[in-house]
Amino acid sequence: MKRMLIIVLFVALAVSAFGLDIDLSAGVSATVGGFSQTTRFEPYVIIPGLWEYDSRTEILAATPFGVAAYFDATYALAAFGFRANGDPHRTITTVDGATIDTNETVLDRRSGFLTFSLLGRYPFAVGPVTLFPLLGIEYDLNLYVKAADGTDLKAAIPEEERAWLNQFWFKSGVGADILVYQGLYVRPLVVLGFKILDPGEKNRLQEGIDNFDATVARTTDFVIEAGVQAGWRF
Repeated sequence: MKRMLIIVLFVALAVSAFGLDIDLSAGVSATVGGFSQTTRFEPYVIIPGLWEYDSRTEILAATPFGVAAYFDATYALAAFGFRANGDPHRTITTVDGATIDTNETVLDRRSGFLTFSLLGRYPFAVGPVTLFPLLGIEYDLNLYVKAADGTDLKAAIPEEERAWLNQFWFKSGVGADILVYQGLYVRPLVVLGFKILDPGEKNRLQEGIDNFDATVARTTDFVIEAGVQAGWRF
């Protein structure tokens, strides 16, 4: 967190050097979103000549909820907080010619993360409202993976693989500042994110190519978040 604040200060100083005005503010935020991980193998061969499919698509979906505290230097927004994912829903679809088979399950696997983000933004006034685009990065440090009954699922993961649970995101979005009273404002925003594949996901894709004769193997991690921030401008 200290490193992120230092970066924000450097950004603020750099902007000041170009003669731009900087307003400082801080506040809290809450977000809810939709996460999906889509993995596709094409073709998908289990046993040559017996179980062969045109494609296999696996979609893992979850609804993350997050809270955070943030510091805003007008053109840079740094935040740290907590995000929790409920039990993910997995849908596996196999296609064999005209035959489509779908299997859906709910996984007993909840996770929590400590989140750190740094986003650049460029505000501009439209009447009484200030609009801005957002672009930046986020790093999520995994705190736990557990079942609904509290069983620690992370303990069963080899120690050298636990770091793979951490996540690195590229994020972009839009928001608006609405003045409420004096320095108090509210800020609705929408953010889209794409996650860098971790080593476990990369290994799984390679296994699909090696073990299932897949000519196409890809995974995409995507999230869309909507939320609101409430802050005070100093």
